[in-house]
Amino acid sequence: MDNRMVEVLNRIRFAERYQALRIQYSFDLQESFEDYDNQHVLEMLQEIGYTSVKYWRKEDFFQAKKKSNIYEFRYHICIKYGVAELMWYAMKDNKYYEGDTFPNLEYELLNLENRNHLQIFRNYEDLHGILTIAFQMHEDMTSEFLKIHGDST
Repeated sequence: MDNRMVEVLNRIRFAERYQALRIQYSFDLQESFEDYDNQHVLEMLQEIGYTSVKYWRKEDFFQAKKKSNIYEFRYHICIKYGVAELMWYAMKDNKYYEGDTFPNLEYELLNLENRNHLQIFRNYEDLHGILTIAFQMHEDMTSEFLKIHGDST
């Protein structure tokens, strides 16, 4: 991870916020909610504020996009088996420029020995909470990324 990405994550208190999210939604996997409706989740994402949201059936994840002058930001959300995996990517010239899964970002930022567990949701209310916090973190990462990297053509 380069120094500018470390700065982005530190400025938004990524590690602290992601740890709080993981702890708040650290339920037993046996309690997980697996019988969710993808259309309902898509509507939930739009209601929370995600734009250009699409469900990729073959890959089985949701993707939201946000464009700036030279960057495109992709927010991937995989919610298989009642477990929420969050991802943030910055694209430049149609290539991955920066980003990763939240657990990998945390792992690299803090130089952890092991990756931490993912968030587990038991119902739509839990999922809504996870997605709402993730949305704010995605937005903050994007905003800070643009402040540090610039967005001129």
